[in-house]
Amino acid sequence: MKKTFCIILAALCVLLAACGGTGGGDISSIPESKEESPDSEPESSAPVSAEESEQTPDISEPDIQEDRTVDRTGSRILVSEGCKYTVKGEKHSTYADDGTHLTDGKFGGDVGYGWASPGRGECVLDLGEVTEGLADFTIMLAGDTWGLIAPGKAVYSVSDDGIKWEEIGVVEGDGVVKESAWAEWNYYSFPLMLDQSVSGRYVRIVLSGNNMNSVWAHEIGVWVYEKMESRELHDFTGTEEITNLTFTNRDKNSMGDQGAPGYCVYSKPGFNKAEFCFELSQVDAVNRGSKNGHVTCYVFLGIGVTDANGVWQNCCDAGFVYDGDTSGWHLFWATATDENGKRGWSADSRSLDPKHDYRLVLDSSAADETVTVTAIDLYDGSVADSMEFRLWGSRRDGSNTYYLTDIAIDWADAATMVDTQGNPATEDNWVEITMANMGQGIHLKNVRLYDISLYKDAEKYVWTKDLTDHRGIWSDAEDPVVVVTTRIHHITEDCEYIVDLDLG
Repeated sequence: MKKTFCIILAALCVLLAACGGTGGGDISSIPESKEESPDSEPESSAPVSAEESEQTPDISEPDIQEDRTVDRTGSRILVSEGCKYTVKGEKHSTYADDGTHLTDGKFGGDVGYGWASPGRGECVLDLGEVTEGLADFTIMLAGDTWGLIAPGKAVYSVSDDGIKWEEIGVVEGDGVVKESAWAEWNYYSFPLMLDQSVSGRYVRIVLSGNNMNSVWAHEIGVWVYEKMESRELHDFTGTEEITNLTFTNRDKNSMGDQGAPGYCVYSKPGFNKAEFCFELSQVDAVNRGSKNGHVTCYVFLGIGVTDANGVWQNCCDAGFVYDGDTSGWHLFWATATDENGKRGWSADSRSLDPKHDYRLVLDSSAADETVTVTAIDLYDGSVADSMEFRLWGSRRDGSNTYYLTDIAIDWADAATMVDTQGNPATEDNWVEITMANMGQGIHLKNVRLYDISLYKDAEKYVWTKDLTDHRGIWSDAEDPVVVVTTRIHHITEDCEYIVDLDLG
């Protein structure tokens, strides 16, 4: 983006007005805002005589106030995503919003969109219907370059009809959150978090400031908190336990995640689909250590592909990943190679709710060289996310594929990919790298997997040990790691178990 002195936006301002449903804003669809005069008289009603009053005593039950206390222990739901909105003011010729960007669920990451409206800006958001439990609100703006001076105050109001408004809060001064964006840009957010929730269809935000000369907007957010019904957790009955100090791998190639703590189970060949249930709500993950380095946590399924001679040809990993950024837990897939020897990788930015549990399904049965990974929310059976990708060489009938489950920590940056002497990672010093990352509090604990199953010709098979080719653990008993970093317990081979990866 070029800075030009002609883009001194002295007259730019975001006046965001009514929005509802999905698609672009149409200001005509929202009633003209009218405030009731404080001097207006209430409508008169017919007088009641003393005799009538004595004959008809009031025996009605007293009104019981609904408890609207916000309980933030539930899941936070962005209800403004996809809503319509309209703005008052002239749009910037180059950075004009099309009526969708400010409610696309993406906060920051670009220069934003501007409207001319010096001194005062107004946005009215239409949630589509009267919505209960409105608790958190914000608008994200940008400023401090191109002559943009951000507003200093946001006043929030709600309405059922877009005519009669109730003010619910003001954010200014220390309540405004300023974040560095890039170059000279800064983001300004105006978060309002209510103690008592409100209801309404329309949300109005009025922005102002003494030196405000424009409004340059990124996103509007309105959230409710889901009251989750308690879901009974799976009862793990297995008693077996193995650790990296008690288990020795069959051979050095039996563990796919050599290089960091992990546990992997490989099936026999002939399957074309696998799945497991994952109690994400119970996971304890810390992926940043005291040395400012971070690791990536994985819980996934995988597929191995063999050639006509039964020799390994390709593989993929796909499932849940946690890298500790704003995306939290989300889906990913990775492939070892394609016909040109290139690796593949993709991760979805859509966050999964860490308070929910999921069924992960990895399916190569629909078509040759085509795989789908899907996360199904166990609370309501809905598809939380799904990704499709190409796996070179795989056949849909499962004749050349086997499956695996894997739980692992992977070194992710220069601060974690060094050994105890500070040397960078090589094929020969993975044990030293593990030892160098101990004692920083890094862990992925209480990974609870159950109903682990395999499929062939659409028939489901519980993954019992007779369907397992081999298991691998890293590090193993032959490595000089003298503490338990990898622990698998409550094992029922190999359809359910709990995994703890802990670097202390």
